[in-house]
Amino acid sequence: QRRVLYTALLQDAGVPVRELPPGVDVAGGHSAAGAWAAAQLGLDAQVCEAIRATHERWDGEGHPHGLSDVAIPRAALIVSAAHWASDLLRPIAHPLRARATLSAVPAGAVELVVGPVVARALQAELRGDAVWMAL
Repeated sequence: QRRVLYTALLQDAGVPVRELPPGVDVAGGHSAAGAWAAAQLGLDAQVCEAIRATHERWDGEGHPHGLSDVAIPRAALIVSAAHWASDLLRPIAHPLRARATLSAVPAGAVELVVGPVVARALQAELRGDAVWMAL
């Protein structure tokens, strides 16, 4: 849970890539900057690795390294699942309409992004009433 929290908070840390010190791998753009910021805060290597991988996809179509499957840290996949749902629902103002929209999405659509285990967990969470009542 801690890794997911720090990954979510720091993946878009806002550190301009051009301001990173020499020698820092900037291949991941803002994700690389977020990983650098996490390291400066003393967070462990697993958090930094997860931050670098937040734009990777289970099917290998992500970036910057084209990682796939279990090569992507679970924390990165969980944060990606939250982004996927957020991006899908952002233009929808009413929670009940958002819930209906998610229900209509084919089950395999999110699996391509985050894999079957995280996709099932996301779908189970979004099927429950608690999320929608909070909204």
